[in-house]
Amino acid sequence: MKRIILSFLAFLPFVLNAQHAYRPLVVDGKDWVSVYLRETQTFHFENGKIVGSDRTKDYGEMHEVLQGDTVIDGHTYKKVQTTTPYSSYCNFALREEDRKVFAYVFNPKQEFLLYDFNTEVGDAVMAGMQGNRSKKCTIVAKMEVLLQGEPFNFYAVEVTEGAGQSYRSYWVEGIGSPMGIQFEPAYAPIPHHPNEGEIEDPETYTGPYITTYDSDLFDYCKLGDSVLGTRDEIWAYTTGIQSAVINSPSASDTYYDLSGRRVKGTLMKGVYIRNGRKVVVK
Repeated sequence: MKRIILSFLAFLPFVLNAQHAYRPLVVDGKDWVSVYLRETQTFHFENGKIVGSDRTKDYGEMHEVLQGDTVIDGHTYKKVQTTTPYSSYCNFALREEDRKVFAYVFNPKQEFLLYDFNTEVGDAVMAGMQGNRSKKCTIVAKMEVLLQGEPFNFYAVEVTEGAGQSYRSYWVEGIGSPMGIQFEPAYAPIPHHPNEGEIEDPETYTGPYITTYDSDLFDYCKLGDSVLGTRDEIWAYTTGIQSAVINSPSASDTYYDLSGRRVKGTLMKGVYIRNGRKVVVK
C-alpha cells in the first residue's frame, strides 16, 4: 500500500496561509533594477567571406520605474518608464484594483490582467502579456515568505500555453516575480549573422560588419532607498514547497508534479504537490 511521507523543508522561513497587510505592487516611484548586457559582435571579411569575429560585452543597469499617470478608457495607470544605458522608452502602464494588477500595452493598445493576488490554491485565471496574449495560470502553492525581513505572499503558478504545454512560474505580492515586473520568461536575444543579402557587394566587401544584441536579468526591486526584495532571495524559495501530513491519496484531491502539471489517475512513486504542499508517495 502506498504511503504519504511528510517531507518538511524546515530551512525555509515561511508560514502557509499567514496573514499580513496587503502590499500593493503599483506604487509611484517603485523601481525594478536589472543587470543590462549589450553584446557586440564584429565580423571580419576577406575576399567577401567571413574569416573571423570578435565579441565584446558591456554591462550596465536597466531601470523600470513607475512614474507619471495616464488615463485610458476611464482608468488611471502608472507609466512604466524603462531606461537603459542606450535608450529610454515607455511600452506599457500598470494599474491595480482589488488586488488585481492590470497592464495596458500601448501597442496594440490592449489591457491584460498581469496578476491576481486574490487567488488561492486551485484557482485558475487568464493572465500575462508576453507576446500580447494571456495564458491560463493555475495556483499550485501559496505561502508567506520573508524578503528583506518583511512578509510577502508568494505563489507557485502552473502556466499553460497552447498545445497543453506548461511551465512553472512564480508570483510575489508587491514585487511581481523573480524575473521582475512580468512573470513570463522573456525571449532570448538571437545573435544576428550577416548574410549576402545585407551586403551590397559581398565579393569585394572588406568589413567589418558589426551587430549588437541586448539582454537583461532582474536583480532587485526597490522603493526609494529601501530594497523590497532581490532575485536571489525570491529564487531561494522556489527550491521547495512546505509538505503536509495526509493518511492516503484521495481521488478527490488534486495533485501536481514538480513541473506544475496536474497528475490524473493513480499516483506512481515520487514527489507531488497537494494543496500547495509537497508530499512523497512510496
